[in-house]
Formats: sequence, structure tokens, C-alpha cells
Amino acid sequence: MKIGTHMAFNFFSGMALGFSYLDSAFLAAGGIIPDVLDRFFSLGSRPLWHGVHRKASHWPWPYLAGAIFLSGIPQLVLLGAFLHCALDALTPSGIPLLWPFGKKGRLKVGVIRTGSIFEIGVIAAPVLVWLYAPG
Repeated sequence: MKIGTHMAFNFFSGMALGFSYLDSAFLAAGGIIPDVLDRFFSLGSRPLWHGVHRKASHWPWPYLAGAIFLSGIPQLVLLGAFLHCALDALTPSGIPLLWPFGKKGRLKVGVIRTGSIFEIGVIAAPVLVWLYAPG
């Protein structure tokens, strides 16, 4: 999924859950961490990026552990990174589930292709909950 999708989904998910605008912004910022790490690991090289994308940086368990055991801003940022991984699990490429390296043990739901109209639907869901849910 695209960076904008991750940020919007995380921001509006935070709003739908009753987070403040600022807390939702930290959640959104965390939504770019896995892809920023890929750019860092690949040293800005597109061919290297293809070799590292959605491997260790998209392994969800460290982000989830941090979101559980930390508090405050770090918790929100790591929760945002975990949500990034959860969204990428919905794509055909998926994410590493059991081990962060290699191609085995990946979670690939495959229901949303990057850039498709369904990617916009991913953003629409938390927006609609935020706008129309009672409470």
C-alpha cells in the first residue's frame, strides 16, 4: 500500500477509537516506519530496496511488543507501525509472519492491490466509523 494510505488509515483509525488529533498524528507517523526502514536499509538504491522491502522491517511482532509494553508517544508510534504491517498483510505480497527473512511463512491475504480502488476503501472504513459511529 501507499504511504498516504497507511498514514490516513492510521490517523482516522485513531480518531475512530477516540484518540486526540495529536495522538492520531503520532499513530499516523508510525505508519511510515516500516517503509522508511526499507529505504534506510537499501541505502536509497532501488534495486537494493526490492531485496529488502517487506522483510525484517515488516515483521509485525517487534512493533506489537513495543505497543504493548511501552506507553505514551513510543506506544502510539509502534502501534502505527504494527497497523502498517497489518494493512500490508492484506496485499498479495504480504508480510513475514514467522520469520523476518526469506519467503516462507508469509501472511498474504491478497484482497487489496496497491493503487486499486479497494485501497481507498481501506481509508474510508475508519473515516466512516469516526464520522458516524454513536458516541
